Amino acid sequence: MLKETLKDVDKMPVIFDKLLNLYFQRDLIALMKFSEEYMQDSSIESQAVVKDFYKRIVDDRNINMVKRMEKRLQEGNAFIAIGALHLPGKLGVLKLLEQRGYLVSAVY
Repeated sequence: MLKETLKDVDKMPVIFDKLLNLYFQRDLIALMKFSEEYMQDSSIESQAVVKDFYKRIVDDRNINMVKRMEKRLQEGNAFIAIGALHLPGKLGVLKLLEQRGYLVSAVY
């Protein structure tokens, strides 16, 4: 993945600008889709690596974060900060919390 990133290093400012704009628009679904599309643009050989990386860095971490934050949430009055890409999706923190019975709503 590092080799793929270095191949496209000149594109990084454009990619980061797009991610930042989506973040400021608060469009979590578009942010997630853009991230997935960017990762899928890598070579065929690295697709399995990319898929495993995303599973470990996003999905598996989401599950672990929700398990760890539940104690704080049960205590009440908790503030928990996580990266925006961990919020949306079927295995996103928001969905995982809803599945555990929490009411999730956006606060701006």
